[in-house]
Amino acid sequence: MPTSIYSPDTLSPEQLDHFLAKAWRPVGQRLYEADFIQLEPGLLCNLLPSRLALSSHRWTKKQRKLMRTNQQVFRVEYGPAHLSAEKKRVNGQYALVHGEKTVEDLSYHLSFEGRKIFKTWETRVYHGKKLVAFSFFDLGESSAYSKAGIYDPGFERFSLGLFTLYLEIDFCKEHGLTHFYPGYVSPDTPIFDYKHRIGNLDLWDLRTAQWRPEAQFPLEERCHIQHIRQKLLELSELLVTIDWPAKPYTYLSSDIRLSFDNFTHFIDAPAILPIYTAQNIFISLVCYNLAEGRYELKDSMAVQISYPDGSNEPDWPSFQFVLRDLKTIATSTKATDMIPHIQTLIKQQKKDR
Repeated sequence: MPTSIYSPDTLSPEQLDHFLAKAWRPVGQRLYEADFIQLEPGLLCNLLPSRLALSSHRWTKKQRKLMRTNQQVFRVEYGPAHLSAEKKRVNGQYALVHGEKTVEDLSYHLSFEGRKIFKTWETRVYHGKKLVAFSFFDLGESSAYSKAGIYDPGFERFSLGLFTLYLEIDFCKEHGLTHFYPGYVSPDTPIFDYKHRIGNLDLWDLRTAQWRPEAQFPLEERCHIQHIRQKLLELSELLVTIDWPAKPYTYLSSDIRLSFDNFTHFIDAPAILPIYTAQNIFISLVCYNLAEGRYELKDSMAVQISYPDGSNEPDWPSFQFVLRDLKTIATSTKATDMIPHIQTLIKQQKKDR
């Protein structure tokens, strides 16, 4: 379940293509990958990276109409991305209505502490001489990633968010790029649904580490968190049969791995099954690694209390500690095969006492 961040000092356009093709995404002047996110405190949502194959993309009648209508009303420019007082003004207006969709400091998209690893371009949309919308997108050699789209809410009826997205796609097609990456979508929230409107998307399948056409990707197979929870419930029910009950929990602390590059030694899972001694002492935990299709019994250590408010899902309370991943003790593709490993661990703990 990769939840990782990477901060290279330099990145070539070809290297960006490689990372995008492996479902990594730019953020600021870093690259990251994540398969779930807290869109609000205590609630985890599945994430699926998406991409659009440009060679097979065809504009629909409705898309062509929007492009044609807006190009008669507005003037469009492209160029290397840069900051300006005009963009700050538009961003401030946009933030008043859509504060959760933008950042206060636009330089976040273009540089960080003097470091700039992406070739970031922009669209600019003018009504007369007034800037009313802009977007940033990172260019690779054969692909591009859409990073941000900002518009003046006073012109919302013109669908300028979609318009700048279409302009980016048009630019990429004109320059012979093969793929366009609009970011992730989610089966759990409609916030990202507008991305489906650009064309027939491919979605990243975590289980196979491959891209799949959205039409051939059943909705139930996109719900990674639910599948992981079901696997942990199966194991917890088996543990009851050996008189060793264990309760699974939501784990909300995986995103700590996205804070710093060296945080990869923390547990990476949306749900866990803690293992306790008869004296209620935490000794280990089980995760289900969906990417590998296996249970993992881990030697882990609680390092600090986190998320005191907990999960807002009554059936899945959150585990109250951040967990360090010390080592993997055993793995198995079947829940039944994990029982002997857990029994051995419990016996060893009793012997050590």
